[in-house]
Amino acid sequence: MKKILIVDDGDMNRDILSKVLKKERIETVEAVDGVEAIKALSEHDIDLIVLDIMMPQVDGFGVINHVREILNSALPIIILSSLGDKETINKATDSGADGYFVKPINIKMILEKIKALLDE
Repeated sequence: MKKILIVDDGDMNRDILSKVLKKERIETVEAVDGVEAIKALSEHDIDLIVLDIMMPQVDGFGVINHVREILNSALPIIILSSLGDKETINKATDSGADGYFVKPINIKMILEKIKALLDE
């Protein structure tokens, strides 16, 4: 079974996505910030990360950097953020994000992107 790490400081955002993924028979691990995300990556065999940008302590860019530079991993990363400006989107994709969605999210589109990245 595939396992996705959901990283978002908003409880409702994590809960909704987690419920949708579980219906699709995808296991989830949740983290409220980048510190918890980095810890979860060392404790679980994660297949994909769904990541918010604006979080306390370590933000989404810090998590992307950890995955790409420290872990030297090509682990798929999808950003879900309320930030929709070109500069932030470009920074995320240049940093190694595989997809970027602006909140409020279209759950069907995100699910399609997740399934496409997990099938690669």
